[in-house]
Amino acid sequence: MLQKLESAYLAILRFMVIVIATILLVAVAVYGGGSWKLLAGEPKETEFTPKASDQQVIESVIGKEQNKRETTGTPESEDQAGSAKDPNQPFYDRAVAAIAQFIQKYQKPAEPKHRYELDENGIAREVIDPPEAPPSVNKQAMDEHLKYVCKSFEKGQHIEACAKNLADVSEKTFADKTVIARAATTSAISVADEVLNNFKTSFQNSIDEHNEKLENAQAEYLMEKAKAMTNLYVAGGSFLGFLIIVFLSILIKIERNLRPRESRS
Repeated sequence: MLQKLESAYLAILRFMVIVIATILLVAVAVYGGGSWKLLAGEPKETEFTPKASDQQVIESVIGKEQNKRETTGTPESEDQAGSAKDPNQPFYDRAVAAIAQFIQKYQKPAEPKHRYELDENGIAREVIDPPEAPPSVNKQAMDEHLKYVCKSFEKGQHIEACAKNLADVSEKTFADKTVIARAATTSAISVADEVLNNFKTSFQNSIDEHNEKLENAQAEYLMEKAKAMTNLYVAGGSFLGFLIIVFLSILIKIERNLRPRESRS
């Protein structure tokens, strides 16, 4: 009776060993397959050209009230020979031409000034001074200012992209009817200054968005890599357990094969 009970227990143990070994083998396949991401390469920065949207610049100009901005110091003058060799000079020339034309065409003339003077008899008389001539644009100073704006992106080697984008945005923005209407109600000079500030902000935002996407991709890669390493460890542990279970199954089978011989002897 005891021998039959022992044989039954061995049979149950053998069955459980086979079931557990099968489960472990499936775990090896599942978690081992989940560790393939270790073979994936780290995301690298692709060729990127930042770009400010002319539509965003226009909307930022006409969509809010004009704010008073602090005046910055005049950027240092660049060497004239160095400027002539600047490969981006054609882009700066296009931007300067668009800005100068906008200011000269749409800047409101100053109103006549009223003042009083005393004549020979000591009687005050009103004198109206003629309006000032239309403003002129110092194109050289404007050119240096635009180079100063794009030079701020030198660290990311985006000066060329800034110059080209600035030329495109300037030509489109200063020809936009809504921007022209804004200049008619305020000042063409202040609108031009606002456009340049908004361009710089939009261009920087384009760079920041790209860098954020790259950082998120790298963070996701590190998370997936850590998860793949965990899967690899679990798969390795499962395979080791599978080998132990198989070895145990072999011992049980040997025990079952030896038992009848011991009984006959």
